[in-house]
Amino acid sequence: MAPSKDSPATAVANGHTSEDTPLWTIKRIPGKGLGVVATRAIAPGTLLFHESPLLTTETLTNPATTEKDLAQLLRALPKESQRAYLSLHNNYPGQPSPLSNIIRSNAYPLGPSSSVGGVFKDISRINHSCLPTSQHSWNESRKEFVVYAVRELSPGDEITTSYHVGGPSTAKLDQVIGDAERVMKHPEKALKDCRDLEIIYREEGIQDQRVGRVYWDAFQICNRHGDLARASEFAKKYRERKILGEGEDSKDAIEALAFIKDPKKHESCGGSQKWKSKVSDVPKGKNDDEIEKWLWRED
Repeated sequence: MAPSKDSPATAVANGHTSEDTPLWTIKRIPGKGLGVVATRAIAPGTLLFHESPLLTTETLTNPATTEKDLAQLLRALPKESQRAYLSLHNNYPGQPSPLSNIIRSNAYPLGPSSSVGGVFKDISRINHSCLPTSQHSWNESRKEFVVYAVRELSPGDEITTSYHVGGPSTAKLDQVIGDAERVMKHPEKALKDCRDLEIIYREEGIQDQRVGRVYWDAFQICNRHGDLARASEFAKKYRERKILGEGEDSKDAIEALAFIKDPKKHESCGGSQKWKSKVSDVPKGKNDDEIEKWLWRED
């Protein structure tokens, strides 16, 4: 379970473990109800929560009996867990099926493509923000939901996450980047779309999984056209973002290691040799700005 608000939290940052001061507390926030607030300075990449669900929706397969089935699940939980579940916010007060509505209000999917959701004692208290300070994910190997800081936090700052990735300001670029025909016929334009989106995120202060997704798209564009040098570098950037927001044991971060070493192992490789290069063709003796321009083909 996650570290409680009353006990020292275990934080992993820069390879060191600290149990001196709790990282966060749950308190009332004006206009939002309860939320989670940092109690001390927190660096990006710090593990804030690692928590098993109070219950999941895995066995709730019949909509007609969901409320009854939920009541049965709750009765099987310890009293403390029952109270924790029932104390969570209900976005639909006064409507039928209050137990189901707590799930509707608080559940997180247990994986990016999972149809199963989980409700959590503490993580479910984290409020939404379009400019989140943390990133959440389901860690399959741990069977836990984890939340990492992705921005600097000061004491008193609210810890927020994004329930809905993307938005109207980036939806059009996202759609264009995913156009397979455009990637194949006009890779330079597709790569520029990635660059434009990365700049938008940087200017807006977005540091969550959306940034990593841009690097992953850029990796596939370069890999599709045989540019193994840039593909490898984008895979590195993608892995760095995965570690920042999901930890060293992130499944995606671990899998990216193979593509850094040999991008040809990914299915996106092939179809064109327009930008042919070797992994070892990364320029030497250039500063960070020069490498950045090379990477995005701006040189």
